[in-house]
This record gives sequence, structure tokens and C-alpha cells, in this order.
Amino acid sequence: RVAGADPAADAAGVALAVFPSAAPGTHPTAVALAPTDDWQAAIASSVLMASPIHAPILLSPSSALPSATSSALTTLAPTGSGSVGGAQVITIGDVPAPKGLRSATIKGSDPYVLAAGIDRFVSAAQGRTSTDVMIASATNAPYAMPAAGWAAESGNPVLFVNSTTIPSATRQALLAHQSPHIYVLGPPNVIPDAI
Repeated sequence: RVAGADPAADAAGVALAVFPSAAPGTHPTAVALAPTDDWQAAIASSVLMASPIHAPILLSPSSALPSATSSALTTLAPTGSGSVGGAQVITIGDVPAPKGLRSATIKGSDPYVLAAGIDRFVSAAQGRTSTDVMIASATNAPYAMPAAGWAAESGNPVLFVNSTTIPSATRQALLAHQSPHIYVLGPPNVIPDAI
């Protein structure tokens, strides 16, 4: 059981289970820091756990790092990822940059823009765009959550749509992939066939 007192503590527990950081070779090269109040950002960030970055996700509000997150960062002691310019922390959205660590920042004005920014960041780290893309609902968290496991394992980015449109940022990201295989997550009442 990962029995954290809150989501940030649970994220820290999972990160430390994957990267015990107790001996050489057990530290991550980078850590992703996602907002506690933005589930879309956290799901889209899960692709950062895949190759070549392998960054576990920690959580933080915009005000200050929670003690569980700060403590996990100290223990994890990310070494710096060459695939992302030596960054030790990748901040996603509205989170504070930890002091004393080299950070890369991905910002976005809404879930669609932020997910597209994460996609561009990962494509740059890989040196190519993915041939597969996962489309999930930006308005229905339970149906979107399984995309996190897929992205973390496969390295396929998660992009968002809603039930009425394909937002411009998502459309542009799909065009950048040059006819990828598109996997739509959810039934037609969540993401209609017309979308």
C-alpha cells in the first residue's frame, strides 16, 4: 500500500518505489512536477516517464512545494537528463520551480495547449514525433485517466478533445505528427464519432 496522507504524498511514494535512490544507478535523471489541481496536466505529463526521459511525476500546488514533494526531490536527487538539456526537474503548468535544481518549464493556457506543449517537449527529447497518439477527453476525468498508464509505458503523447470540438492546439499537434495512428480513449458518449 502507498498510504500517503494526500495526493502529493502518494505521488512521492510511487516515485520512490520506482526509483529507490538508495544506491548509484537508482536515481532518476529527471523528475516531472505537475499541479495538484490540474488532472489533465498530470495525465499528459505521464508520457515523461517513458523513454528517453523516464521522469516520475511529483505533485505540487502553485504556492509552494509540499513537504512530501520536497523530501522526495531531495531523496530522488535527479542527476540531469541529457535528452532535455541537463534538466533535473520538468515543471508542468503552474507549479514552483525547486531551488537548486536545473529546470525545464512547460506552460500552457488550457489543457489543450499544455498537452500540446508536453508533446512538443517529448518529440524534441526523442528527436522525432511519435507515430502513435492517444486522444482523451479533457472534460471527463474517469475516462481520461487510463491514458496515463498507456503514455508512461508506450511514450505515446496524450492530447485532449472535448465532446463538441477538436481544439486548435490539439489539431496543430496532430498535424505535426504527420498522419499518426490515433487511439481514441472512451465511448462515443464521451468522445462522439463525429469528433
